[in-house]
Amino acid sequence: MPVGLTRHRKFPLKPVGKDEALETVAIISDFQKRFMKKHGDALVYGSDELYIRAEKKFPSLKYYGEFPQIENGVGMVALFLHKAARIKSLKRPSGQRFMTVTGTSFYPFLSRFVERLKNQVCIDVIPVENRFFGETVTVAGLLTGRDIIQSVADLSSHHDVLLLPDVIFRDGQDVLLDDITVEELERILRIKVKVIDPTSRGLINALEE
Repeated sequence: MPVGLTRHRKFPLKPVGKDEALETVAIISDFQKRFMKKHGDALVYGSDELYIRAEKKFPSLKYYGEFPQIENGVGMVALFLHKAARIKSLKRPSGQRFMTVTGTSFYPFLSRFVERLKNQVCIDVIPVENRFFGETVTVAGLLTGRDIIQSVADLSSHHDVLLLPDVIFRDGQDVLLDDITVEELERILRIKVKVIDPTSRGLINALEE
């Protein structure tokens, strides 16, 4: 996994670029082959962000085995794309106007999926730049309420519902990393906020309600 460099760092660490990411993926692949031969298990995996930075196609689902590290961002995008490819249309499209947000790294994948649904439902995907931690932090799970508000404030009046993936909230709570709650988001943005499962099916379910 590439080192997460926030704007609060004190030391001049270098962010992982394409060349470093490609080299790391190759090293991981080599270790996987050794571990599979010796232990029957890959044991080590490259994070989704590593493949994105390497601009390399994600491995097949078989690569991830039982997805032991999915909660840490290993295999989440590959699984999303696999399941999204099986969804062709909405069964009961809602008449409401939706928007959803994500980090800048996942935005291209989510927006391509949503584009296929726009002939049935009104939905926009908004990429949120992480100003709180710094623009090099690109994952959805580290977005804050203030950054979301700043990104969608001018758009909220044109939508009825803001869909937020549950990964951006503190575990088991409706509170974001900067202590802003769902209720506060609704009051500030004057829009209904719905928390959804961060999967293609979770999004579809919200669009069909």
